[in-house]
Amino acid sequence: MRLFIAVELPPEVREAVHAALDPLRDRFPRIRWVPAENLHVTLRFLGELGADRQAEIEGSMLAVARRWEPFELSCSGVGAFPSGRSAKTVWVGLGDPGGLLKRLAADLDDELAAGFGREERAFKPHLTVARSTQRLPLLDGLPPLSLPSEAFTVDRLTLFRSHLGGPAPEYESLATARLGA
Repeated sequence: MRLFIAVELPPEVREAVHAALDPLRDRFPRIRWVPAENLHVTLRFLGELGADRQAEIEGSMLAVARRWEPFELSCSGVGAFPSGRSAKTVWVGLGDPGGLLKRLAADLDDELAAGFGREERAFKPHLTVARSTQRLPLLDGLPPLSLPSEAFTVDRLTLFRSHLGGPAPEYESLATARLGA
């Protein structure tokens, strides 16, 4: 199973972000845009694992969730990897002034380290909204977008299984762990 742990977005936030991206979809119709229902914040990608590892992952998620209380995030601009002028990935940033999401991801990484190793890349809070196999030259950079500004609550961790194929992957929720529970 191809697994990852993420923070889900409320449906109204997913829809508002998706709608705010219309000008970019019109400008770049050939890149793969993430469907609204797939928008999430990946905290830890685990990769291909056997079903026998699921209980271990769920135990780690519960241990972390017990140490955390719900907190709020907001959307905060649009950018691209590897740079704002040449993109293979387009993302929406997340306003996290206290760095709570980054600390949550680090706590999860620490909890999973013994069984799954450590994440090698630095955590950058974002929603991936589009991908391209070729770099997009963004000579003028990405235009400012009117993203939803109201905060949303992070109150759980979700273990997802990714089913690849078709125009977009399908994500199946396997387990959740409520923060503060």
